[in-house]
Amino acid sequence: MHIFFSEGDIRCFLGDRLAKQAFEYLRRHSYLHSKRRIKLDYWLLRDGVARQVFLKVIDHAGHGKKSLLQTANELNVAMPAKTIMDEYKSRMNEAYEQMPEEFVSYAMGDLVLYDLFQARLRQQNHCREVLGINERDKPAMSSGRFVSDLFSEFLAGQCPISDELIEHLSI
Repeated sequence: MHIFFSEGDIRCFLGDRLAKQAFEYLRRHSYLHSKRRIKLDYWLLRDGVARQVFLKVIDHAGHGKKSLLQTANELNVAMPAKTIMDEYKSRMNEAYEQMPEEFVSYAMGDLVLYDLFQARLRQQNHCREVLGINERDKPAMSSGRFVSDLFSEFLAGQCPISDELIEHLSI
């Protein structure tokens, strides 16, 4: 699930009962974005086999304190207008309950996150290509992480350390 994290979005996607379960788990474990999968009390029947549904919350807000629109503009990704809910930004649950159709329309604009994910990956892989570093299949989710990874990989390529030296140094 690729969403711009907000409780209202997750409630809309999962429904009240499952969203409540997910948020209780996140709060209980003090995770805004969990590295673990959250086991939901929901099962899907597929090919005659019952499979439990898990949720993993991934923070796509590695762009820092910029708005989603600013980030989309920087990555040249077309973003649908999302001003309909501006007055509800701090109380999305009210918007969900009072104007469900408008809320769903607003939430659908978050589907642009997959495009942002792909744009960030292309941008980072272009930098890797210029520096002669292998491409990756998923981007670093923050600029700091990307610069750190890029520097480490570039340095490793310029100053390779033999396995024997690593083994000798880690006595």
